[in-house]
Amino acid sequence: MNDPAPTPIYPPSSEGATSLLATHLRHRIEREGPLPFATFMAQALYHPDWGYYSAPDRIRVGRKGDFITSVSVGSTFGKLLAARLHSFWQTNGSPPAFHLLEPGPESGDLALDILSAAAALDPAFHQAIHYHAIEPLGAKARSLQARFANSSEPRLAVLPSAADLHFSFGAVLANEIIDALPVHLLQWHHDQWQERRVTCDAEAFLWTTAPLTFPGLRNALPTTPSPPPEGYFTEVCLEYTNFLAPLAAALEAGLLLLIDYGHTEADYYAPTRTTGTLQTFHQHKATDHPLHEPGSRDFTAHANFTRLAATGRALGLTPTGFTRQERYLTALAEPLLANLDPSSDEFAATIRQFRTLTHPAMLGSSFHMLEFIKAPVTPCNKPFQFEPRGLELL
Repeated sequence: MNDPAPTPIYPPSSEGATSLLATHLRHRIEREGPLPFATFMAQALYHPDWGYYSAPDRIRVGRKGDFITSVSVGSTFGKLLAARLHSFWQTNGSPPAFHLLEPGPESGDLALDILSAAAALDPAFHQAIHYHAIEPLGAKARSLQARFANSSEPRLAVLPSAADLHFSFGAVLANEIIDALPVHLLQWHHDQWQERRVTCDAEAFLWTTAPLTFPGLRNALPTTPSPPPEGYFTEVCLEYTNFLAPLAAALEAGLLLLIDYGHTEADYYAPTRTTGTLQTFHQHKATDHPLHEPGSRDFTAHANFTRLAATGRALGLTPTGFTRQERYLTALAEPLLANLDPSSDEFAATIRQFRTLTHPAMLGSSFHMLEFIKAPVTPCNKPFQFEPRGLELL
């Protein structure tokens, strides 16, 4: 029997296409008044039916999508992360079970790349891995389950949440997900902070401002050495604890690796960064018009690594390293390249991918790695050998 046709995002009408998500958001504004941008962003990205990330058949990543990621460059990224995880596993006694949690697994490519690399690297390590892909969106979870069922990996599961998980040892791998956590927008006006909210008229969504009444927002205001210039606006994310807490609680002991583009607090709120970091991406073009066609494009806001480190400490985690992706991956690359035939096509492809991942003009300087451990474990600090004092930057 054929599956029923999905509900269209843009149903036909005599006046033209009307977004169901836009209609939903308009109704919320009519009921509740202007929405915090974090609410608008959460709906635009994660509404279960019409959000940007909710449709498994939407092409988001790669040349035909809206953006590229380290994973979409090729399998080299997964191979290097597998090497990192393998060294951590070995340093901590090579236990028979190693639980690996990945929130926001998107297409599942990284999971399959890591598992394939682990099998080639050390069959015992591959045998120990229990991979848990955390995907709360139902349609995407079902798509991942179908894809993983067709793989040869028997210990690869898709779960809606990490809240009920509890394992003695493992790792968390959060790749390019912090930047998609909803953010509140702030504007400096008349020597005080105001919140930028979203309202609408008959034709479009519009900006408005409001006092700082959202719970917790006043306590999370940017720290700056002097007042920002008039009209300065930026972002604050209140979701770091909600995101990290269940992942940290899922492991008695282990490693947590956060990979994303972002800044330290001082750089994030520099007086020259007057318009923040929020952008949308559509067909590889960045714009600063996030209210246009919600649900049709990706939203990103850079990670604040200083606040992530503080959040981790408050949850009982210990930061053990912070560096740019170029340095982290370079520290891991030598064994991988040494085991390849320099005259082979595989070597040439690996070099091309490695250059894209590490070149400062590509992905190398944009992305950062922040690692935590949850004791009792040995951190195995090799990936930070080129920046041993990186944590001082935070």
